[in-house]
Amino acid sequence: MISLRFFAAAADAAGTDTATFDLPAGSTLDDLVALIVSSRAAVAEGGTTPSAPGAAGVVVPGERGERLAHVLGLCSFLVNGKHAERSAVVPEGAAVDVLPPFAGG
Repeated sequence: MISLRFFAAAADAAGTDTATFDLPAGSTLDDLVALIVSSRAAVAEGGTTPSAPGAAGVVVPGERGERLAHVLGLCSFLVNGKHAERSAVVPEGAAVDVLPPFAGG
């Protein structure tokens, strides 16, 4: 089980601060992003539950699913508190932080 925390615009787009997903062994951050987006497509098309087994916590009706996909494309990720590239394998039980671009200073 992978625990996600969404921050700022990512949390707004996801409609939640947290979610959990089951990922197959060897899955990457890109795989996780695809799973999040595909599980939201079922909800956006009128389904009531995510299409991915174990997906919970993110409810994205209609256009919100498209916005989430866009925002996730801009985000960086921390896996267990360390920056990770999208090609990085996500270990079982990982905590993944989803960080949109920040501005300010």
